[in-house]
Formats: sequence, structure tokens, C-alpha cells
Amino acid sequence: MSYAGMEDIHLTYYKLLDGIDTSVNLGVSGVVDLSFNDFVTARYLVDNKGFRSVSALTDLKMINYEGINPVRIDRNLSFTLRKLKTDLVISLGGTFRFQPVHDAAYAVHGCLNVGGSVILAVYPTVYDRQGRDMLAAFSAATGIPVRDKLGRWYSTLFNTMSNLFVNIRTEEVLSDTTSAEVMSVFSTDSFYRYLFRDNTEYDKFFSLAGDGEGYILSWKIIKGLKV
Repeated sequence: MSYAGMEDIHLTYYKLLDGIDTSVNLGVSGVVDLSFNDFVTARYLVDNKGFRSVSALTDLKMINYEGINPVRIDRNLSFTLRKLKTDLVISLGGTFRFQPVHDAAYAVHGCLNVGGSVILAVYPTVYDRQGRDMLAAFSAATGIPVRDKLGRWYSTLFNTMSNLFVNIRTEEVLSDTTSAEVMSVFSTDSFYRYLFRDNTEYDKFFSLAGDGEGYILSWKIIKGLKV
């Protein structure tokens, strides 16, 4: 990803975090971050939300940052999560890594203390200024079923979480954005490899986005509580 693309994706997550209520007792055992976004979420939680301990799961990348504990995935995501204990699990755009979904959801539930919360920003819908669903429009025009894949994944994840957590609720966080920012979000590994076969398909899908077009991101969020 280019430097400009990195700035775009950082800005996207900052705006999303500004709109999410992460209110918990800051003296609790900390946070587990499953965003897989180069520690953007973890740094924000430490710097702007006051958390003193954030365990950020990662494949290979590491960071030396006060308050952040990078945790390399051992064997798989579920196995690694089962070794942790926390009061808040948060994932911004990283839920496609929950594979297999039922194993990962049970591991999220298992690593939470009683009374702990989970916040999952699953994916963003993209609207134009007239309120039209542009992911659906691009999918229909190109024959690439991005919107359907996202919708099915959201339904699967919501149903799975509903079987494990109480007080399950959904929210949406809206923010203004540009075509470049939208493309940066979906070029990240957490989305790209699950939605597109290759760069040709990615370029074809977003060839309709236009340069400098203004859009609205509406993130689909699932929240739950462990009792």
C-alpha cells in the first residue's frame, strides 16, 4: 500500500473509533485487539481512550509501544485467544480473520471475563450523496458479488454471536469519505483476500468509483456482553 493509502486507512479507523463507545472501567484487565490493522486501533486506544494495556494479535509484525502488547498468533486465532483473558475484545474490520467462524466466536467468548464486552466493526456499506448503496451498484455492474459476500458474512457472524452473548445489538457509525479512502479500506488484507480473486478483479470493481468522488461510509457494528 502507498504512503497515501496508509494515511487514508489510518484516517478511516480514527473516524470509526471516534464514533464507537468503548466505555468500560479503565482499571480492568485490558483490551484484546483483533483489528489486524498495523496496530492503528491499539495505538488509538492507548493514546486517546486511556487504556493502559492492549494486547494486539498479529501474524508477524511487532511494535515497541508503551501500553501495547503484540501477541503473535500461535497455530491459529482461536488457539491464541484461548490463552488470553480480558474485559473487552474489539475488532475494526478484522472479522474475516475469524476462521472457522464458530471456533473463533467461542474463543472470543472464552477469553472474556464475566461482564466483558465485545465490539465488532464488521464492514462498511458505501453510499453516495443520494443515499444509493454503491457496493451493491458496483457488484451488479461488474458481476463481482462483493456486496453479497459482505452481507452473508455479517449474517453468519451476527447469528453466531447471538448464540453466545447477551444484549446483542447492532449499530452503525457514519463518516464522510472519498473514493480513495474506500479503496484503501478494501485493499487491506482483512478484506481483499476474502472478496477479490486478484488485482484485476479489484481494479475492475473499483473502476466505477471515480476519482475524488465523495461517499459516506456506514460501518456495521455488532456489540455483545458476556454473563
